[in-house]
Amino acid sequence: MKVWRARIIAGVSALALLGGCALTQPAETEPALAQQTTTTPTYSPAIMLPDPTPTPTATTPTTTPTPTPTVTPTTVEVAADVDCTVAKCIALTIDDGPSERSGKVLDTLKKYNVKATFFLVGNRIGNYTAAVKRMGAEGHSVQNHSYSHPEFWYMSSAQIKSQLTKTSKLIKKYTGTAPTMYRPPYGESNKTVRKVGKNLGLAQVLWDIDPKDWKDRDADTVAKRVIKNAKPGSIILTHGLYSSTIKAYKKFIPELQAKGYVFVTVDQLFPKGMKAGTNYACQAAPKCREPA
Repeated sequence: MKVWRARIIAGVSALALLGGCALTQPAETEPALAQQTTTTPTYSPAIMLPDPTPTPTATTPTTTPTPTPTVTPTTVEVAADVDCTVAKCIALTIDDGPSERSGKVLDTLKKYNVKATFFLVGNRIGNYTAAVKRMGAEGHSVQNHSYSHPEFWYMSSAQIKSQLTKTSKLIKKYTGTAPTMYRPPYGESNKTVRKVGKNLGLAQVLWDIDPKDWKDRDADTVAKRVIKNAKPGSIILTHGLYSSTIKAYKKFIPELQAKGYVFVTVDQLFPKGMKAGTNYACQAAPKCREPA
């Protein structure tokens, strides 16, 4: 009995020893899966939508305008009553609109009691119909500068006709008056272009003063070029897309008015009328500048 008892005790001890080893050993676990992190996909700037571009009026710092000695509207001869066979008339033309700056252009012209000739690009009219209506309502001349500003030199007669016809219809729709003039984009003209214009009843208008406001975005430079080259009967080329050009208006308009110039629309330079298909670049047309 003692022998069996000893064996039983020994067996129980062995079991206890084995049980203790099992408790002290780390428990086996399933192999850990690679951690899966959920992240928001990142997009390259080319894929992401761009932030809205602030309008020029929102970003332009407010500055106090420097007082400039100018001729007040009450002392400026009203363009509608001027006789350009006697007065020192000069025509300001404004290309490539309408645009987001058309309102400021019109405000500036109104301040100095100036009537200008706008040459509009047809495919921009739909975005700025209010500005186009205002041009007409305030007595400016609203004319044709093609539909999409292409190079007429490389287009067929049918393509040129389409460009001019579509734009004329839009201008009449929003101003109530059909254009009687056109300006070919870049001033690119030839016999084919003028023939199309003639068939559409449009006179061609170029210029004899180009201050290169499209190239040099400096108001002082542009204004000085206009003032230096101004002469009675001139047609000034400008572009209403640039803030520097609007600032230049505020410099050369009052200075020329102080010298006795009266700003008129292009048709007022030619009281005897303008012939369709004929090129006009100044009051002495067609002797000013005849394109190839």
